[in-house]
Amino acid sequence: MSFASFSLITTWLWWRKQLSTDKQDDAHRELNQKDKQLIGKTSVVEQDVDAGQFRLMLGDTTWTAECDVPLKAGTRVKVAHVDGIVVKVEPV
Repeated sequence: MSFASFSLITTWLWWRKQLSTDKQDDAHRELNQKDKQLIGKTSVVEQDVDAGQFRLMLGDTTWTAECDVPLKAGTRVKVAHVDGIVVKVEPV
């Protein structure tokens, strides 16, 4: 009984320590984290858009993009921030 209790307690303690370490490491990792990989990417606006939200092609996917200024077709934009599934862009 003492071995079983010791095993369960040490396993639980190890799991808690490992979970906190993994969370800290994930905050600095960019692998398989699309939102961090998008920051700095550039694309071209395909049609005139007013300030606000519009669809933007980044790579092989279209994203909901948001910009504070109106953009003309052909304007190159850069991803400045990702908020959930909305990319915040600014003209380059």
